[in-house]
Amino acid sequence: HKTVLYIGAQTARMDFGDDFRDAGYQIDVLEIYPPNVQYLQKLGWINTVIEGDVRQASELLTKTYDVVFWWHGPEHIEKESLEATIAGLKGIATKLVVLGCPWGRHVKKHANENPHEAHISALYPEDFRKMEFEVSTLGEQDFPGSNVLAWLRKC
Repeated sequence: HKTVLYIGAQTARMDFGDDFRDAGYQIDVLEIYPPNVQYLQKLGWINTVIEGDVRQASELLTKTYDVVFWWHGPEHIEKESLEATIAGLKGIATKLVVLGCPWGRHVKKHANENPHEAHISALYPEDFRKMEFEVSTLGEQDFPGSNVLAWLRKC
């Protein structure tokens, strides 16, 4: 089986979730916000939904995954926690780690009563390059709609 740990899904958005499902991946989700966890558990096509904080992923999870996918999530934790958090994710991925976030400063307060949706870090390509990731950008730095894509192949 192909396996993916999808970090941070919500009721209104799970970017690339259908793509993973259609490609035959077995999908586990790590999500911090209890109402999102409850919603995701009812979908029927997600293997396991784990309630927890990505900063403790290496302690919460007992298995490894082919792919660890954290799309538009790194900006939701303190920048000081980023390296340790990503080191933990690298440890549970066997083939690929994929990260996405706004390119630079993009103000967003919490939404839908979820305090974890606030953007609290501005991240740039060099933040990921220093952790050995390859990086691509889309758009303009510090402009809404811009993107940093970072990936690390482990095989």
